[in-house]
Amino acid sequence: MITRNKVFILLYISYLAPLMGFAQQFKYSAQLDSVTYLGFYAIAISPELSACIKTDFADIRIADENKQWVPHILQASKAISKDQFTPFPIVENTLTDSGKNLLVIENTKVAGISNLQIFLKNSAVSRTAAISGSINRHDWFIIDDHLAIGRSYEMEADEYLQEINFPLSKFRYFKIVIDNVHNDPLLITKAGSYAQPSYKKPAGYLDNPVPAFTQKDSIDMSFIEVRQRINYHFDKIMLDISGPKFYDRTVQICLPDFGKNQVAKPGKVLGSFKLLSALPPIFELPRNNIGLFFILIKNADNPPLKIEKVITQQQPFSLVAYLEQGKRYELLLGDSLASPADYDLQAFKDSIDFIRSLNYRNIHTIKRDIAEKPSTNKNYWIWPLVIFAGIVLSFLTYRLTGDIDPSKK
Repeated sequence: MITRNKVFILLYISYLAPLMGFAQQFKYSAQLDSVTYLGFYAIAISPELSACIKTDFADIRIADENKQWVPHILQASKAISKDQFTPFPIVENTLTDSGKNLLVIENTKVAGISNLQIFLKNSAVSRTAAISGSINRHDWFIIDDHLAIGRSYEMEADEYLQEINFPLSKFRYFKIVIDNVHNDPLLITKAGSYAQPSYKKPAGYLDNPVPAFTQKDSIDMSFIEVRQRINYHFDKIMLDISGPKFYDRTVQICLPDFGKNQVAKPGKVLGSFKLLSALPPIFELPRNNIGLFFILIKNADNPPLKIEKVITQQQPFSLVAYLEQGKRYELLLGDSLASPADYDLQAFKDSIDFIRSLNYRNIHTIKRDIAEKPSTNKNYWIWPLVIFAGIVLSFLTYRLTGDIDPSKK
């Protein structure tokens, strides 16, 4: 039997739920363009939008004209096709004593191959590597000793494909040694080759507005202080370098550390990389939105490199949602307490085959009633009521647990 107290508590909880919804405080909004057809639309997250949200995209919502959430899917640019892929057995996948990834792959194609694809689990980094070939796994012959390993194409939400190209080779075994430069190793899940690579490249990375930077050179180190105008997302850094024709340096990307005098200096290391004249100066990092960071280049006894330009980039993402013709929609952004949205639509993402693009208008700061004069503040009662409701709910929950009869368990 449901007692009168239990009924009262259930009714009270149903009344409290919408009040708690008022606690969500989005800071920004952006109106979406008119929806002309019923169907799925993709709203691209621009650098300006990214500066208003967290790096996990937890605090972005699509709302309709009735202020109801519209389910959406967060979609990254990805390579979709997996046709004509031949997986190769991984004979060895270990770490060396120096912390390098050692991967040995058996080539099962008699006709030879000219490319390899390795799949990296949840990695957003840059590495250098060397590839060798062998007939018997004892005698190895170098193929290329300056390979760039990163995230060429995204296949799934947490899996990246790295493509390695080289002259046609009929070696039975290939050995790839990846230099992690004192970072954590990569998790390689599988390897193989496309007969005729049919995957499509994702849309190029988005350039953020060019940041300001200063360079100071000491005896054996160059310090580059980089400041973004606002906290744009970025997961890739590119440098424009002038200086000696040949160089082999170690680079560190560091967070700022503010001392007692509030002067910023290099702090926690986000990543360590090799800066080689034979490879593009591109560094991939986990996605972040820091407005100030440092680049440290260890010069040893060499003359310093001259940094001409620093570019930060971010991988493109979109919100995909099913929108109705004639309705008005807006984006809500920047709730620091928001959790990632969990919608049923995620289960149907593979069945979405046609998506239109939809743009947003200018981003506006949401004005709060708390900023108004007390005489004109119409919602001053909400927060005291929410606090009072929480206290009463806690008391009633305690009473409810006390109503349980142990003899009827």
